Amino acid sequence: MKKTVKFLLSVTLCIVMILSIAACGPSTPAPSDSVSPSASPSDSASPSASPSASPSDSPSDSPDVPEPVEVVTLEVFSMMDNASPGLKDTGWWADFVKERASVVLDIISYGDDAEGKMQALMAGGELPDIVIFKNRAEFEDSIIAGLLINFDDYKEKLPTVYSDHYTEFRQYFRDYRSAETGSLWGLYNGVGTNDPGTETGYGPFLRWDLYNEAGAPRLTSFQDYLPLLKQMQDLEPINENGDKVYGISMFSDPMWVIRYCGVFSSFMAHDSGDNLTVPTGAVPFLDINVETDELGEMLAEGGVYHQALKFYYDANKMGLLDPDSITQTFAGMQEKVAQGRVLFLPYQWMESFFAPPEYTGEGTPVGYRPVFFDGYARQAPLFSLGNGRAAAIGKNTKKIDACLRYIDFLASFDASQTWCCGPEGVTWHVAANGEPEMTEFGLQCIDNPDTELPGGMSLLEGTKSINWGGPSNGSVNPANGAKIHYNTWESWKNRNPSPLLADWQQKTGFKYTVDMIIKGYRWTGNTNGATCMPPVPDDLKLISASCQDIVETYSWQMIYAKNEAEFDKLWNDMIAAVKGLGIDELIEWGKVNWAASVIEGIPYKRS
Repeated sequence: MKKTVKFLLSVTLCIVMILSIAACGPSTPAPSDSVSPSASPSDSASPSASPSASPSDSPSDSPDVPEPVEVVTLEVFSMMDNASPGLKDTGWWADFVKERASVVLDIISYGDDAEGKMQALMAGGELPDIVIFKNRAEFEDSIIAGLLINFDDYKEKLPTVYSDHYTEFRQYFRDYRSAETGSLWGLYNGVGTNDPGTETGYGPFLRWDLYNEAGAPRLTSFQDYLPLLKQMQDLEPINENGDKVYGISMFSDPMWVIRYCGVFSSFMAHDSGDNLTVPTGAVPFLDINVETDELGEMLAEGGVYHQALKFYYDANKMGLLDPDSITQTFAGMQEKVAQGRVLFLPYQWMESFFAPPEYTGEGTPVGYRPVFFDGYARQAPLFSLGNGRAAAIGKNTKKIDACLRYIDFLASFDASQTWCCGPEGVTWHVAANGEPEMTEFGLQCIDNPDTELPGGMSLLEGTKSINWGGPSNGSVNPANGAKIHYNTWESWKNRNPSPLLADWQQKTGFKYTVDMIIKGYRWTGNTNGATCMPPVPDDLKLISASCQDIVETYSWQMIYAKNEAEFDKLWNDMIAAVKGLGIDELIEWGKVNWAASVIEGIPYKRS
């Protein structure tokens, strides 16, 4: 359901950016960088709970392989967890973490309610050793409640976090994300230069074999997918096991019906319920034109969200929508995609679930490839100060040294590159020409996602337990000169394609997805407006949460409405309900603060 970033800043750039940032900093001054950190206590002692002044941010490099120390088990709660919690982390990635950080992770279970579990932990006044936050609200609330370790107290044990790569992030965090304390309480994932490589993370991706069998028609709008999907479904109504094939399959985890509607806005260079504008986002329930920073309202009649609900309503009426969508979990949807029983995927990362059958050389290879409509547009990525998903340490941990080792490990280039590409020497290596490339086995792991690595688990499954990496995918690892993610490498872009990719290339004339967007559709500018947004006030967060419940409930009801009259009535009832809860006040707050943030964020905006 899920459902993700580093470049070395020169000293000159750091100074320029920090001076620029000062103009839009908060009223609380950042602490002096000349203050030395306090000594780190041993694993048997609890750290100080009081905030300290910010220490110097001089660069330091972590060794690739640390000196052996005693392996410690850490209790971890990750709101980004895509695996099955409740068990100790296992597999090839767990082996790598154990080798490099000398820790084993004990994942806390939360069922289907990560937010509820987080609220319960916070209410109890104690967080586990390591916490990976999903959104800004819980993270900053935890700072204010005194539930987290201040990283500034332990700078000497966090050499990577305090290295040059994170200089601009640290200043930005102190100014805008520290709950006005001016201290560093966590590390965001995805910090640095972004490079989309060959893919964007978004679709739509279709069953390429059936799309071609249906005549590969041109699509003029996203509504044109429906008759196409019906034609494709008629070509393969059941799979070889007799299971029904669906045009679309959704899942019922919190907020995902909103995201399934909002994702259509991302195909048109907007954000309307997809990212910043979800109920827990920076500007809840707004619609952002990411090219112009202009704002509208997500729940405007005739807007993208409204159109998307109608799209899914029509899909259900046509027999295209998986009837389990309203009740099944992410795992249920994932299993159907893995079996090729879903024809339309809104996100590119979903196609990695499917293990294509061996190609016999006859007909069109089976698998998923992008099929866009006229007017499709995707925004180019910007330099990232992080995706807002903070890794932090619980204040009451008795294993502080192990926690610090693990956080600094997560911040490293080595960890992120291994997380994306697998173990060096197994799935990839640096070739004789000095360029990184995937090994034959690495290519097999990508083309057949079920392939198991030494140590256990597939390339994708092995990293799901935390689903977090510090440096961005376009950051350069100074140890080998390679960007973090394999899909940014020239060797990957110019590789011998799989039969599926080769067929797609031959029929479209493009080498990969980003190439197709740039040359055949629109690769647009992007917004940086959320960079300096203040947190949503507590009273408005309550309004947003209440509106989320209303919108989720009514959205499902509209998708499964008996007829268009009922659909329209439910829409009007939903609008009346959220207005009664005070959504207009929330939207007005967003519009006013967005306008100011767009201006204040200018110093950070670059590709």
